[in-house]
Amino acid sequence: MPKDGRLGALGIDVYEREQRVFFEDGSQRITQDDTLARLITFPNVLVTAHQAFLTGDALANIVGATLDNVDEHARSGSPLHPLPAVV
Repeated sequence: MPKDGRLGALGIDVYEREQRVFFEDGSQRITQDDTLARLITFPNVLVTAHQAFLTGDALANIVGATLDNVDEHARSGSPLHPLPAVV
């Protein structure tokens, strides 16, 4: 789709097969993922390694939610956003 000119720009932070690409150092290997290899050749495509959340606002929201959960747990014994039980 980027090559047909209808797309002005594309930013991708989550990639379906990112586990095999972004979570280990592959800088000395040739990528076997033809789709990703093609995407990163386009000048109007930006692929980040699952780190677009790393903005000041996003981190402030994460810290705020974490502190709210800690405060609520200290007050009531339960966090505001409990994690589901793992079975």
